[in-house]
Amino acid sequence: IWHIRNASQPYGSIETPDWYGFPDICKDGLPAWDKKHLPNRGIPAEPLIEDPPPWAGPAAFLEKPHSSMAKMDFSPSDAFGFRGELFACEWGTMAPLNTNRTEALDRGFKVIRLNTTTGQAETFLQNKQPAPASYWTGSGGIERPVSCRFSPDGSELYVLDFGVAAVNENAMVAYGHTGVLWRITRAQ
Repeated sequence: IWHIRNASQPYGSIETPDWYGFPDICKDGLPAWDKKHLPNRGIPAEPLIEDPPPWAGPAAFLEKPHSSMAKMDFSPSDAFGFRGELFACEWGTMAPLNTNRTEALDRGFKVIRLNTTTGQAETFLQNKQPAPASYWTGSGGIERPVSCRFSPDGSELYVLDFGVAAVNENAMVAYGHTGVLWRITRAQ
């Protein structure tokens, strides 16, 4: 997650835009071809930009690879709590389809709460086991949160859950009519 320094500037007023590294610099500031980022299968990355501009990093928050960040929203009031903090959905890994790293198997499948000033995040919504509910129990629970939004008065957080998306080494299969819209309110 990045702080876009020039986001509040009038359209067309920026002469030299900030460069956040894509596609040559990874979120940690290292080049995509650095030995730390070498894939354990496939072709390693190579430089794509001949004379890149200065990097505008670092990021405000770094999540683990394959968490798959999705949509997010800021808490607008004290009615729900955590005013000004960012709530972000993590769709979850597509392992083993896109990675064979076992440590990526349980990444994502949750909503995090992030203080963008400190860069500290904690899990806000997640199943007891860190994976889609259908993987562990075949019953209720969160699957793949894709979007969250606060109500106009800020008292409720709505989380859109894509539903069941089974992944194997060859494909992802999404199952219709399994999505859920969760409404979360502050405990009274």
